[in-house]
Amino acid sequence: MKEKEFIEELRKTAKTLEPFVQSYNAGSLRWNGSDYVEATKTKKPNPYALAWWSKLRTIADLLETQESKITERQKGYIRHELSGGMGSLADLWLDLGKEGTSSDETSKQLEEARQKLSELLNG
Repeated sequence: MKEKEFIEELRKTAKTLEPFVQSYNAGSLRWNGSDYVEATKTKKPNPYALAWWSKLRTIADLLETQESKITERQKGYIRHELSGGMGSLADLWLDLGKEGTSSDETSKQLEEARQKLSELLNG
């Protein structure tokens, strides 16, 4: 397994979810990637995206700081979390009606990320 590449892919997948974990109130200043702009409406984070954003970053941090190779038991746990059915990353889909048009593109990116993570984990 290419551990470094797997960890990078976990972080990349978490970054894909960042627009859906942001929270701000109408009238407050928010960072748009290059400047602070006034928010025109209140935005609450998607709780499922937030949970997965946190989990992906935590798994990446833990794997990155451990001094030994990823064990088979760890791989089994991660495999279950990523593709084990209800509540897994494979089960995460963003609601286009609630999240806006970028959620459709994000859902496509997530599908590609899930495939890449699976390949790296099982390869």
